[in-house]
Amino acid sequence: MSSRWWRQLLQRVKLSGRKKKSVLETIGHRGVTRSQATALLQCLEYVTENISFFGLFLSIGQTDLVDKIYRRIKSADSKLMDYLVETSAPRECAIAMHRFFRTHKISILPSRALSLLSAHNDGMPRRLVALDVLNLIHHESTSGMRLQLATAYLRMMQQLTLRGYLIPNEIRIVISPYVAAPVLFPGRNTMRDIATKSATLLELFLSVDLLDHPDQLSEELGRESARLQRQRRQGRRCGVVTS
Repeated sequence: MSSRWWRQLLQRVKLSGRKKKSVLETIGHRGVTRSQATALLQCLEYVTENISFFGLFLSIGQTDLVDKIYRRIKSADSKLMDYLVETSAPRECAIAMHRFFRTHKISILPSRALSLLSAHNDGMPRRLVALDVLNLIHHESTSGMRLQLATAYLRMMQQLTLRGYLIPNEIRIVISPYVAAPVLFPGRNTMRDIATKSATLLELFLSVDLLDHPDQLSEELGRESARLQRQRRQGRRCGVVTS
């Protein structure tokens, strides 16, 4: 066999080994270490605490500071939170954090949850889809770190939805689905039909607290499923009467 074939094989083995070490699910060959994931959690906590900061996710701030924070995430700086507090850089942290998510193509949600959100769920109540996604996150986030990260990211988007910065006397415009979509759907052209997904994403963000209460989540999911079945039975009966 040619030396080129062996080089390609060794490269695939190398990349495969690198992928197995990742504590987060990623698309591609870049893995994420536990220390890097911990740094991301610090960023999520810091941004959530400063969610009303003016221009968050819309303004890049100081580009050199964005680069510094990104490098600290990449190097798994255990003192990242102290640095963020000292520099007072919520906007830069938000941009650097999202850059890391996109560069490493981190899949925050399990693959089945992504497939459900990406599907054309015609006739399905948005809340039912959102609850089903949360149920998949609860059952299919195979490690504690993956569940922690998914919960923390969705909770940050919940707070951006509810408490995002607002200029006095300004009508609130909800931007959270548009901010989150490129990160939640890595490697997919999501902005093309984000308008149809935005309402479901909002339901997902607003219902994320149910991840802390699995029994209540199961009850809510069962209730919404039963309601949909009743509506469909009533629709069929009406169809028989009018035909």
